[in-house]
Amino acid sequence: MQDVTMFITHISDKGAAFGVRTDTSEGVFMHSKFVQDLGAQIGDRFNVTVIQNTPDVRDRTPWMAVGVSAAQPVYAPSQLAPVPVAAPVAAPVDKALSNDALDALLLNHLNKYSFASTRELVDLVNEPVTRVTNAMARLFTAGKCVQAKVFRTATQIEASFVVWALTVEEFLGTDGEA
Repeated sequence: MQDVTMFITHISDKGAAFGVRTDTSEGVFMHSKFVQDLGAQIGDRFNVTVIQNTPDVRDRTPWMAVGVSAAQPVYAPSQLAPVPVAAPVAAPVDKALSNDALDALLLNHLNKYSFASTRELVDLVNEPVTRVTNAMARLFTAGKCVQAKVFRTATQIEASFVVWALTVEEFLGTDGEA
């Protein structure tokens, strides 16, 4: 067992959290019971006790949180200076967003805020992950956006997460240099 700080990067549809150790950047799994009891959110950091994860998933997520030593986040996003974030937009109850409307909403968000992760876009439009992922793939294929895949380790087969923007320059900053 090790006591480490965990930074939450994703909360699954079933309520479990995934994140990284702040000391090694290795993946950590947190059971949905902890997430619910703590009111954990993406961006929170918690002091946790971890053990090696089960062998069947250890190559993707080496650690599992088995205890939390801080009842409140060590560091919460609310402690940062305010960052403009669009309010979530829910689809009308009686009518789902058309693909064109979804595409326009996603592109408008990228135009306003430069870039966003797939998870941020899912939260923005309140649509299933697969629908947003398919929409972004459609926009990428049409040349209307670019993507950056982020890998935690060199041995990963799939990216930890994807960040989207309208142009590559959005990832480079204002001076345009890499």
